[in-house]
Amino acid sequence: MLYHVLITAIIAINAITGYILKRIAKFRRPLYVFGDKIHIFSEKYYKYSLPSAHTQIAFCVATLLNYQFHRYGWLFYSVASLIGIYRVCVGVHFPSDIVIGAIMGFVILMSLV
Repeated sequence: MLYHVLITAIIAINAITGYILKRIAKFRRPLYVFGDKIHIFSEKYYKYSLPSAHTQIAFCVATLLNYQFHRYGWLFYSVASLIGIYRVCVGVHFPSDIVIGAIMGFVILMSLV
C-alpha cells in the first residue's frame, strides 16, 4: 500500500502551505476582505487563505485512492470537490484558493508516487 506516500504528502502540504506559501502570498480570507458583509458559518479565520490545505489534503487522498482503485475515481474526486465547495460555502475560502489547492494536492501526491 502507498499510505506512507500519503503521510509524506500531508507533511509536505502542511510545511509548504502553512509555513511558506501562505506567508509569501498573503491572500486574505473572505472575512477579512468583506468584513461584516458576509456571514461565516464556521470559525472566524483571519489568517491567510491561499491555497486551501483542506482541499489539498482531500485531493491527495482522492488521488491516492484513485491510483489504487481506479474504477471509483469519479467518486473520490467528487467527494474531494465537495470538500472544496464546502470551504467556499462556509465563507473561509475564495474559489481560487480551492482550485489552486486541488491542483497542488494532485501534483504533490503524483510527484511522490
